[in-house]
Amino acid sequence: MADNVHWLRDTYGPALRAFYADLLKQPVPQRFVDLVASLEAQAAPDAATSPPLADSGHPAATQQHEPQPDTSE
Repeated sequence: MADNVHWLRDTYGPALRAFYADLLKQPVPQRFVDLVASLEAQAAPDAATSPPLADSGHPAATQQHEPQPDTSE
């Protein structure tokens, strides 16, 4: 059974990465960046000494974000 898992990953992994490549290039909405930062601050007792999310080196965290309209109604 474990061999099937590797076969599936090796077969479908590259196709899924290619399919979702454009999605992975999209910027992360600022509200998600803020949410993750607040969750990290709550989870880490020494959050004042941990680096901010923008310094993580992740490309999505270092991009400038424009405000998104609120579509929840």
